Amino acid sequence: MTRGRAATRAQIVFRQSEVLRLRISEHLTFRQIADSLDISAQQAHRDFTAALRDHVPAEEVAEARKAELLKLDRYEQEMERILRTNQPLVSSGKVVTDADGNPVVDAGPKVAAIGRLLSIAQQRSRLMGLNTPTQSAALTPETLRAALAEHARELGVDLEVAREAARRSLRVVDGSA
Repeated sequence: MTRGRAATRAQIVFRQSEVLRLRISEHLTFRQIADSLDISAQQAHRDFTAALRDHVPAEEVAEARKAELLKLDRYEQEMERILRTNQPLVSSGKVVTDADGNPVVDAGPKVAAIGRLLSIAQQRSRLMGLNTPTQSAALTPETLRAALAEHARELGVDLEVAREAARRSLRVVDGSA
């Protein structure tokens, strides 16, 4: 749809709404959406996020988030089931056994399940906004002066006397005293 050329605002809004519809109504993956719309999977994800943020009422965003979290819950349960089971190691179509004849456990499915659980946790964090950076106050000369004055008051220091002492010591160091 827009790969390789700049899209107009109307095209972007339309694409975002299509991504949202395909994800929520059709339950397609971002890869499937990307293939359908001729965009990258990353762009499909960005469009989905932007559509939720910009074009969908808060109640619908909450419902979509809830649906996504329920999917993640189901995926997580399946990965935990895999962690609880022992899959036998198979080589050349035969179950590998140890010296006592017991099947050797294949660690591969468990390692893969752990990787999937980490991905699920990251996706859950993103959906819940847990990795959104916190905002901090901007440092301006005024805020720095106010903080300095507050600390001087807490220490019982006269700020003007401290400034004059600092100026004198700078002149002594500079050799202009």
